[in-house]
Amino acid sequence: MSQLELGMSNDDMIRLLGRDFTISEMRMEGVDRIQVFSYRNYPYTDEFYEFLFVNGLLKEWFREFKTNCEVVEN
Repeated sequence: MSQLELGMSNDDMIRLLGRDFTISEMRMEGVDRIQVFSYRNYPYTDEFYEFLFVNGLLKEWFREFKTNCEVVEN
């Protein structure tokens, strides 16, 4: 993660992190192509990273945690 830089291409990011990702979103906003790549931080299945690309360039990224809580109704 320390080698990631805003503005890098999605191909550069794939070279750094590998192809083990999913595209969690793809859309057009006006003339801009928006893609969101999601990587799991194995072996931690509750932690993942999302990367937002605009026209193939990294605009932002963040880490998310999936909560594993159970709702109990009384």
